[in-house]
Amino acid sequence: MIAAGIGFASACEAADIVAAVEAAAREAGLAAFDIDCLCTAAFKADATALHSVAEKFERPLTFLDESVLARRNGETATHSDRVAALTGLSSLAEAAALAGAGPRSHLLGPRVVHGLAACALAISESPA
Repeated sequence: MIAAGIGFASACEAADIVAAVEAAAREAGLAAFDIDCLCTAAFKADATALHSVAEKFERPLTFLDESVLARRNGETATHSDRVAALTGLSSLAEAAALAGAGPRSHLLGPRVVHGLAACALAISESPA
């Protein structure tokens, strides 16, 4: 399973999120429609822009509790001082991708930023 973790500012528009998702997929050698779900923090559940993006890609949204995100925070590849000050996470997008893809997952690359949005992809590892 491939999960897209998404972080974005409250003023972000859907177009920036779409562009970030598409860029992250492209950098991983994938298409946006290869992504299975879009994931972010539960406190962003009311963001209209994110719901529009989920409808565009026809993918479910997964809203993750802060404690779930915090458990994957040590595995993020990048650090944003602004995000850390707001959420306590190094990268909301990367932590959300990892948590959304499941316990045996890893990032496909660092987050990609477009405008006010960031996206990271994580993939579940196959059991040994």
